[in-house]
Amino acid sequence: MKRTFLALIALFVLNPLVYSQDNNHYGSDFNHYDYQTHKDVNFLVAIDGNLIETTDSYYEYEVGFFVGEDYRGGGYMQLEYPDDPYPTTNYSSIFYTEPNEPIICKLYDHNKNIEYTVFTCVDGDDEPVSLLTGTEYDYFDDGVCLSFSSSFSIDIAQYSEDGGWYLIASPLAATVSPTVVENMISSTEANYDLYFFDQAGTGNGKEWKNWKEDVNGGSTNHGFNLVPGTGYLYANSQDVTLTFIGAPYNSTGVVELSRAATVAHEKMRGWNLIGNSFTTAKTIGGRGYYRMNPVGRSELIAGTGNIDAMEGIFVYYDPEDDNAANREETVTFTNPSLKRAEGDDMVLLTLNRNNDGTIDRVIVRFDEGGTLPKYTLRDNSTIIYIPQADKDYAVVKGSATNVFPVNFKTEDFGTYTLSADIAGANVDYMHLIDKITGEDVDMLLEGEYSFVAAPVDREDRFILRLNYSGYFDNESDIFAYQNGSDIVVCGEGTLQVFDVMGRYVTSYEVNGVQSIQALPMGVYIFRMVGDDVMTQKIYVR
Repeated sequence: MKRTFLALIALFVLNPLVYSQDNNHYGSDFNHYDYQTHKDVNFLVAIDGNLIETTDSYYEYEVGFFVGEDYRGGGYMQLEYPDDPYPTTNYSSIFYTEPNEPIICKLYDHNKNIEYTVFTCVDGDDEPVSLLTGTEYDYFDDGVCLSFSSSFSIDIAQYSEDGGWYLIASPLAATVSPTVVENMISSTEANYDLYFFDQAGTGNGKEWKNWKEDVNGGSTNHGFNLVPGTGYLYANSQDVTLTFIGAPYNSTGVVELSRAATVAHEKMRGWNLIGNSFTTAKTIGGRGYYRMNPVGRSELIAGTGNIDAMEGIFVYYDPEDDNAANREETVTFTNPSLKRAEGDDMVLLTLNRNNDGTIDRVIVRFDEGGTLPKYTLRDNSTIIYIPQADKDYAVVKGSATNVFPVNFKTEDFGTYTLSADIAGANVDYMHLIDKITGEDVDMLLEGEYSFVAAPVDREDRFILRLNYSGYFDNESDIFAYQNGSDIVVCGEGTLQVFDVMGRYVTSYEVNGVQSIQALPMGVYIFRMVGDDVMTQKIYVR
């Protein structure tokens, strides 16, 4: 960049001792006689690579020179003086220092209320120039260019067993390496984890690709860049602030979705980790999504409300899905509307284990929230979900006349509590049926239900009823299951047991929920004869 800088002219003096405004952002009160040296600077200004041109705004930009927090000079940049026949885009200023004090330069945009603090200083040949004060009356007669960049930050709390994972997105317009993001990549490998989600699991057969060396699976450094519109999973062993420097993302907000033809694990097909790269909150309309729980244990929860600036989210794409929203091949981040807050018209079931924090949720929605399959970051997590149309959903769209099977799967023995919350839904009846114990819990009255569960429990343990239809779930064709060496039977009447050839084995009188004598390993036909006749095949291991 070889530029000719104009000589200093009286019309464009930014010296605060000569001209100041009452609403200066940086201030103007200091005694220049307290300092041994001063420097005259004749300069141009660029923001995110674009030179500031002449405008009709007289006091739009303000420059400030600092040593630490101490203001040492600067002022408004009058981009066009009234009736000036020779408008220019050159600016000048004077700042005062002690010898060899490092100068910090800031730029403030009064129209947008944005401060730019990250800059480089180069001369007319694009060579870096230091603003350290030198000899007295030092003067850059050839001029310099102060090039400012936007700066955006994400605060990261240190990782712990209960939290510290974040889904994030880059706010920059350009694709950048994680190495240029301040505090993101530590020199000590164990201090951070930065994951890219690859639903196909290409390369090493894993969906999650760590930017640093894969200490568990070899020495592969995946070395990916941060792409606008993409989400990433991040954690750090210390409290850090990630600082992104550069031109902000200002594109259309449209993000393409994919559904991999070949995947390492079938349950990952169709999942996309995308991100809001804008620096303000956005919405994706009525489409369902998962976000990282901001409080407590790190877990994915069904998203409601707006998506925060620089937040990553999981969305699902299935072109064969019955839900029209899920057939769209793109997601568009748009400005939030002024309609009622999202999250209304839904029933929320929350699962707690041993009173040590929320670990899972399922939602029945009655508005445009749609359906969203179950997703979990860890395979051994306790999972509750609602099976619908051969898919396991954590968020479903329903009506007040429906009966929902609430499946439950755990890898850990313990005491669990299901609690219910209604957010604006017009529901006047909600009962939770426990098929194992026979409990019929009025969730509107009780609010929660505690139970003991083990990994061997049947998965289709619960039913959520939103309308009255009697005491027990006689519509279910599963009324018996194996628990360890015992067979647990739920119902009332005579249980007849036959072998796989249809030969009679034994019978029991059942009243409620009870265990029956262990049977030899094999396949049996159970026939419950009561008010209704139910038949079930069971494999005894």
